[in-house]
Amino acid sequence: MRLTAGTVAAGWVLAGMIRRCEATPRSDINLIAIFDDLADYSCRWEQQLCLESLALDETDHAVDLFGTDRS
Repeated sequence: MRLTAGTVAAGWVLAGMIRRCEATPRSDINLIAIFDDLADYSCRWEQQLCLESLALDETDHAVDLFGTDRS
């Protein structure tokens, strides 16, 4: 998935109820996006909101997303 700035996530981790196989049809989706380098941490929340919005558009479910990098 790409961010508005063109950054590409290097990996994804599924977390929460879905990962534990305890999800219901109303469960939200918990994702961790791992980037090689987020570079400008001042934009971190904006990037997170952008990813959550893109994921919501794709899945029709509430998505809680946390972005981090490998540094």
